[in-house]
Amino acid sequence: MDAHYKGHHVRFTAIPVSDNSAWTFFAIALRETGAQQKVKVFTLEGQEFAAPEEATIGGLLFVKKWIEESRSRSL
Repeated sequence: MDAHYKGHHVRFTAIPVSDNSAWTFFAIALRETGAQQKVKVFTLEGQEFAAPEEATIGGLLFVKKWIEESRSRSL
């Protein structure tokens, strides 16, 4: 799934946890500033969800929070 949020292109997906029936997420956030590209990769070990849809929503909320916090630090 792809999303755009406050100047970032975010791509994320739910991935199964190998040792049980739970799910987690993997996300990449890309921000282009002029000629530079900044990339941040997100995975959360230990963060598990019951369904892939929950993992997708959890991942999106986590990345949005990170973007908000990183924007407030740069001001």
